[in-house]
Order: sequence, then C-alpha cells, then structure tokens
Amino acid sequence: MKLSHIAQALTLALVAVTAWLAYQAQQESALTTAKLEHFTQQQQKSVAAQAEASAALIPGLATPLSSPATAGSLPPLPQVTAPAPATAASKPETKASANPLDIVPPPLPGPMPAPGSAKKVELPAPPATAPAPAVACTTAPATPAPAAPPSAPAAGTAGGPAPAIAPPPTAPLFTPLQRRIKDSPALAKVKEAVADQGFVTLDAGTKAGLKQGLKFDLRRDAAVVGRVTISVVEESEAVADLDPRSVPAGMTVQAGDELISVVLDR
Repeated sequence: MKLSHIAQALTLALVAVTAWLAYQAQQESALTTAKLEHFTQQQQKSVAAQAEASAALIPGLATPLSSPATAGSLPPLPQVTAPAPATAASKPETKASANPLDIVPPPLPGPMPAPGSAKKVELPAPPATAPAPAVACTTAPATPAPAAPPSAPAAGTAGGPAPAIAPPPTAPLFTPLQRRIKDSPALAKVKEAVADQGFVTLDAGTKAGLKQGLKFDLRRDAAVVGRVTISVVEESEAVADLDPRSVPAGMTVQAGDELISVVLDR
C-alpha cells in the first residue's frame, strides 16, 4: 500500500509540474507575440512616415525614397533631347532676343580728334606768397666726445692670453690715534733690546735732544710697543730703561723700533 501511495503522489507531482511548465510556456509565447506585433506596428508607422516625407519632397512619388543598395536600383534618368540647330529663318529672332549688353552703341556725332592733337588746358598758376622770414637759430657748440679707453687685447691672440690686471693698492685705514702715532717724527732707533734686564740702547743722544729722565714711546708701524725713560745719555747714543707694564701682551721690543714723543699719558 505504501508503494502505491508513493507512486500516486509522484504522478500527481509530475502532472502539476508539467501543467505549470505548460502555463509558463503559454505566458512567454503570448508575451513574445505581443512584442512582435508591437514591433510590426512600429515598422509600419515608420514606412508610412517615410512615404509621406517622400511625397512631400517629390509630388507624385508613390513609394518612399530609400538609399539604393546597388547601382541597378537607381531610377532611370530622364532623356534630354538636344534642341535643333537654328536656321536662317530663325536668325532674326535670335538677334531680337540677344543680350542687351552685347549691343554696340552708335558712334558719337562729329569726327574724333587725332591722337596728340587735343588742346592742352593750362591751369592758373598759384598766387605768389611772401617768403617766410628766416629765423636765426643759434646752437651750442658741439663738445668733443671723450676718447674711449684703449681696450685690452683679446685672449687667445698671438701674444697669448691677456694678463690679469691687479687692482690698484689701497692705503690702509688708520684710526685717529694710529694716524697720530704714525705721523710723529722719529727721534732715534733701538740698536739693541735687552728684555731680561729691562733696558734698550739707542743710536742718538744729546745731539738729538735726548736728556736724562725724559720719557719716550717706542713705535713700530702705527702701534706703540712700549715706553722708556732715558737713564744714561751721551753725545751720539743713550741707554733707556724699559717699563715692562707698557709693553702690550704678546709683543716684545725689537731692534729697529723708533723712539717718538709720548703720544698718550698712561
């Protein structure tokens, strides 16, 4: 009993599926048919619109114009017959219907003057005008242009490359104190400096105005390197004691330093 019931159930299921599939196929067929009919109607409307447009362009044309696919589909051209040649009898009519621009005008009355025999027409001379008064024009004398400086020879010539021009030497800049030190007259020079004993010997004496107890500064270029006091003086040489506190740090008194008057009181 169970197998028979199962077989019946399967049969009913197959029948139901078959019926459903047949219904779906019928619906799809109806939809396809409706689409086809709609497309056919659209095509008929398009053909009718083309026919109306063709009839409006060329009256009497029953079929719509379409682009020919081949040369054989072109409509035959109308035969054009050439007109018969004009005869002698028709020549007067041709002259009568000639272009008015081609008609030659009649000649002017009277003989034409020969070339070169035309009478010259003399124009009246313009009235004479008084000459404009001369304006005296005074110009400043031209000043001669300054001569250009001679140019340096170009590099790479037969004489070789042009030598480099050195800038002119410039005088060193001094402060007022340095200028005062440098401009002071030299009274004597240091012959020998004995730094460990603290004295120097000079190459001038009483003839140069040196006296015992006078104080002087020692100069090198534009700087003061120390101060001395004359201790022993003779006619042409002298000995002076060196003040060690007056010597700047890092400097020493040397032979050749000059003796000058005291520049600044210390």
